[in-house]
Parts: sequence; structure tokens; C-alpha cells
Amino acid sequence: MNRKKARIFEDGNLYHRCVRVLIEKEYEVGILPDDSEDIKEGEKEVGFWYAKKHENEFYGANPLTLLGVVSMWEHLGDAWREKGVKNLYREILDAFYEE
Repeated sequence: MNRKKARIFEDGNLYHRCVRVLIEKEYEVGILPDDSEDIKEGEKEVGFWYAKKHENEFYGANPLTLLGVVSMWEHLGDAWREKGVKNLYREILDAFYEE
């Protein structure tokens, strides 16, 4: 595959590609309906997207977020929730606001 310099921004046109990646990774992908009280009877709204594989279930507000959750778990496994891990997210935010 010939790769060029990448510059990709989050956008809705990535959603179908994210779904494709998840399906190619052999996840079952679908949508849970929004069951909040403000939905009028007979109307249907998207709730959360889900990906399932084996006994594992993952949820996200959209396919891009869902792929991120799945990728995080694939990278970290069950260690994703370990306590005492350095919070790099917080460090980057703090550095940004200190400038």
C-alpha cells in the first residue's frame, strides 16, 4: 500500500469506514435505539452503536467513537481500567492551558 502524508480530521464521512474496519475485524456491529422519554411514540432515534465479538461488548455514540473504544481494548486488554496509571490526557490538557 502506497501511503501519503495523512491529515485526517474527525468528520461524519469517516463513519462508514469505521464500520467497515470493525466488520473486517469480525465484530458484529449494530445500533441500540434511544429509549429516552422525549422520543415521541412511533419515532425511532439512534441510541448507541455497539460492537460485539465473542463475549465482549463495546458501545459508542457513533462509529468513530466505537472504533476508538474497541482499539483501546484491543491494545490494553483487561488492563484498560488499571488504577494508578499516569494520566497523559490530563497532562496534555494541563500543558495546553499553561501556555
